Parts: sequence; structure tokens; C-alpha cells
Amino acid sequence: MESNSRFIIGVNLQDPEADPCVFVFQRDLFGEDTVGVTVPRSQVQGVEPAQLAEGITNYYLKRYPDEQERAGRASVVRAVQRAIK
Repeated sequence: MESNSRFIIGVNLQDPEADPCVFVFQRDLFGEDTVGVTVPRSQVQGVEPAQLAEGITNYYLKRYPDEQERAGRASVVRAVQRAIK
């Protein structure tokens, strides 16, 4: 079976109870190219989920500007929002 969809980016929250929280950005299908973004729990708990997703996305795209073109801002925001839920 063939699919016309392709993997763009995935984000997972390593341990929702940990402090700090680590969001792992998976930049390839097989998980060989990953990047962690660390956020203090106090910042995670102190903001609305949409605002948190925007902040993490902004930080990630600032650190890895090539991802803006490769994955697109909207895809990154959606992936972070799924990880937060």
C-alpha cells in the first residue's frame, strides 16, 4: 500500500510530571534526528496551552531557523499542541 502523505515533524513531551519538562522534536520519520527543548514546569503551568505552544514554537524556530522552511510554522505549532494535550 502506498501513501501520498509524508512525515513532517513530531513532538513528544518526555515526562509530563518532570521538572523541567522536555519537549522532544522528531525531525525525521525514524527518530534519528531529534532535538530537546527544555521548559521549567512553572512556565508550563503558568500559561494557557495555546500560548505555551506558541512560545515553544518561537523558541524552537529561533534556534533552528531552517525548520521554518522545511516544516513550516503551522506544522510545528500543531505538533507542539498535540504534545501538550
